[in-house]
Amino acid sequence: MFRMSLEITEELIARQPPEAQAIIRLLLAQIAELRAELAALKKTPENSSLPPSAQHPHAKPPHASKSSENGVDNKDTTKWSGRSSAGAMHRGRHLSATILPSLWNRGSRGRIPRHSVIEVWELPEIKPLITEYQRHRLACTACGTSTCGQLPAGVPRGQSGPRLIAFVALLMACFRQSKRRTAQFVSMVLNIPCSAALTVKHQQIATQATRAAYDDLAAALRENRFSTVTNRRRNRPPKGPGCGPSWPDGSRCLP
Repeated sequence: MFRMSLEITEELIARQPPEAQAIIRLLLAQIAELRAELAALKKTPENSSLPPSAQHPHAKPPHASKSSENGVDNKDTTKWSGRSSAGAMHRGRHLSATILPSLWNRGSRGRIPRHSVIEVWELPEIKPLITEYQRHRLACTACGTSTCGQLPAGVPRGQSGPRLIAFVALLMACFRQSKRRTAQFVSMVLNIPCSAALTVKHQQIATQATRAAYDDLAAALRENRFSTVTNRRRNRPPKGPGCGPSWPDGSRCLP
């Protein structure tokens, strides 16, 4: 087979345009890197043109270096993405890292590699979100009347937002925390100044906001309980005088 040989010198590169010189030097560097990689790689029938008879039929494949847990070096082979491969059902931010070994059998590039998934759960850094509204007061040049800018609709009149108020009410109502412990949690963990008196104010605001829904739910529950007790009494014969169903306070439930 005829093989053309051409020696590329600096004089030959200097005759080319600047863009061509950069491309030629880049290609020469890549060729030198690939030649060094091939020289360091042990030739086998799987990665070269050697015949199968050049290797013993029972020869074991060469082992990779033991620099990591899997026997390969995983440095500089991590690719991050925002999709979850394990299908975790949560609303948080998910970062998926694809880690490939740097040394592996080139004959298996067309196959689907086996992988194991390890999910590490972590809390984000908690930082308070502060929105500042600057209300300017200006005076009219004609009549001298002083007016102040009004807050937009939906802006709280106090220093606590609706999410903070709802979270404080959740700690006190659902998780049964005291005012002192709730104030300590908000101050130490959420980095928001809070006191026991402020938690009482938050509790009152949350109670006023949920009062209508609570009354509707209590009325519906009372009607459902009354109809259920009435149906049971109609379907079941009475055992005697004074044995009918009653409410927890002792009053009788009459149909």
